[in-house]
Amino acid sequence: LNQRIDRPFGIDRSEFGDRMYFLFTAVVVVVIAAVVYQIGKGKLGGMWRFVAFSERGTAAAGTKVRNAKLSAFGVSAFIGGLAGGLTVGQIGQVSSVSFQTGGSLGLFVLCIVVGAHFIDMAFFGAILFVFVPEILKQFGLPLEWANVVFGVLGVQALTSNSTLGDQIRSGLRKLKRHGATAQPVSAHLEEVDLERTSAIFTTTGQPLLEVKNVTVRFGELRALDDVSLTVYDREVVGLIGPNGAGKSTMIDTITGFLTDYEGTITLDGKPMEGLAPDRRAHEGIRRTFQQDRVPSSMTVGQYMRLMAHGKSTPTEIDEILSYFGCPPAHTPLRVVDVGSRRIVEVAANVASKPVVLLLDEPAAGLSHDEHIVFGNQLKKIPQKYGISVLLIEHDLDLVRSVCSKLVVLNFGGVLASGNQAEVLRDPEVLKAYMGEKVGE
Repeated sequence: LNQRIDRPFGIDRSEFGDRMYFLFTAVVVVVIAAVVYQIGKGKLGGMWRFVAFSERGTAAAGTKVRNAKLSAFGVSAFIGGLAGGLTVGQIGQVSSVSFQTGGSLGLFVLCIVVGAHFIDMAFFGAILFVFVPEILKQFGLPLEWANVVFGVLGVQALTSNSTLGDQIRSGLRKLKRHGATAQPVSAHLEEVDLERTSAIFTTTGQPLLEVKNVTVRFGELRALDDVSLTVYDREVVGLIGPNGAGKSTMIDTITGFLTDYEGTITLDGKPMEGLAPDRRAHEGIRRTFQQDRVPSSMTVGQYMRLMAHGKSTPTEIDEILSYFGCPPAHTPLRVVDVGSRRIVEVAANVASKPVVLLLDEPAAGLSHDEHIVFGNQLKKIPQKYGISVLLIEHDLDLVRSVCSKLVVLNFGGVLASGNQAEVLRDPEVLKAYMGEKVGE
């Protein structure tokens, strides 16, 4: 263990060995930083940011969560190993003292404090790690106080859910009077008639998504009880019902997040049983979520390209963004309001060109009028992009203007199914869904 470790390229034999090794280390660090920066701008970096933000969103987008994590861990381990090798080269021998657990923990806490996912803040954190102990030396204080300082900063970062990098960037954005926020989706969408109009569809009559006799049990509770529904080519089907009726369970089952069910699910004649969410996404089943699953660390364009998996060209992506009234591709998602991010999520899934798109309350966060305006764009998706849609929505104005057929769930079972006008006149539907008594 005490054997001398030679530095690479014969640096030890140089008259300026330590200085040359410092320059060598600086070059390695700059090269690694440049490579990591380029990776962060590409698909792999986007995949890492996505999986860090939402594993369910990553899987629903057609990316294997396992692969995303393993690639991130592998690259991180490589960089960490390289850093360890450079440290040994600086000391000249392998020593456990140089790799104590306390020091590694201090570096980890410092990464949390500064936000080491920002390249510049990683450099800033390294400077802090060196200079804080030096400052303590100048004042004659014990070096252990450095751990206390970093610990306090780490607690502050964790409790505030914010890093120094985030705070610095937030401050810089506030200094800029223009570009601080993106316009809401209503500022981009075309003006349309807000009257409630029925959707008109021209379906080929080909069944695409077929759910037959699906039952989901949680212990003695039947969350879904012998549910069947069919989505045909180029149509929008509404899945409605009161809270707790089983709508979200149905979506999770169709997309593969719930695998323990009875019955069959087929997409264009192909059985989906046994396929993970990412595989079902690749087969053509895409979904949105009630909760925000759009990572704010990307731009609109980066998110669109990651979701599209190369199935839409940059020109097509720009056209889809324009059609849905989304902010431009260069807009950072962190400045986009929640309602607009929901529309960006819909646009990104359309860019992936799925067979069937499942929308879970996509207009949440929009005003009532914006619901109807968005509905005007939504009901044209089957004819414009050749995508069938299964829509979960509580706003009946949007449902009436968008859906050709409705399936009503209540207590996990199908209460009514068929043409929207007939379903919405059904006394049992009025009683269960809108609280109206039969016969009144």
